[in-house]
Amino acid sequence: TVAPTVGLIGAVAVNAWKPKALELAIEEALKAGATEIAAAANAAGKAAGLDAVIEGIKDVFITDKLTTKTLQSFFNSKPYTDVSNVIDIITRNKAAFCAVQVTLDTDMCTQININLGTMLENGRSVLTDRTAISQKAQEIVTQGTKAAEATKAQVAADGKLAIETTQQKVIEAASYNLYSAIGYSILAILIIVLIMTKNENEEKTPIYKIIRRIGITCLLY
Repeated sequence: TVAPTVGLIGAVAVNAWKPKALELAIEEALKAGATEIAAAANAAGKAAGLDAVIEGIKDVFITDKLTTKTLQSFFNSKPYTDVSNVIDIITRNKAAFCAVQVTLDTDMCTQININLGTMLENGRSVLTDRTAISQKAQEIVTQGTKAAEATKAQVAADGKLAIETTQQKVIEAASYNLYSAIGYSILAILIIVLIMTKNENEEKTPIYKIIRRIGITCLLY
């Protein structure tokens, strides 16, 4: 009955300690990793936002290459959230695509106008270029901002979960070692007490037998 009792005492002691230790470990780890998590989340959000804006512009022109430049190059010095930059990109490149002096498939220029909202599919004009381009640019940037925020939140959550999972494993390992230490310590004390309280009338047991009993008891535990 010694071994089960020792195991119960060790488990109670460790289980009382572990939840708070895990809470504190996660709290400290999150504080230590807050800067890294924020940096990673911001970078991922920015990349996702830019990708969404580029996709939005691509949907207007049905291509990712405008006036011999890639869409990515238009944002080398300006953020994807700059609506005026997106308006300028669309305005200048629409003019280049649809200019009278440029030989262009008429259907493609018509499709650009339809995508912008300046023309319906039946050919009827709806909005002026200025109004349509302004609205489309704002819509594209809004989509980019939403994509950035969603990605940023997801990366931050993933980073937090990774830290929590890591700390959980660390505490589990520590609690196992502590459980063993407590168990063996209590077991040793109980063995000593049992030996000291043996019936005084019992024949004196040779020392080598006592050592053997201790060894067997530890193995059973």
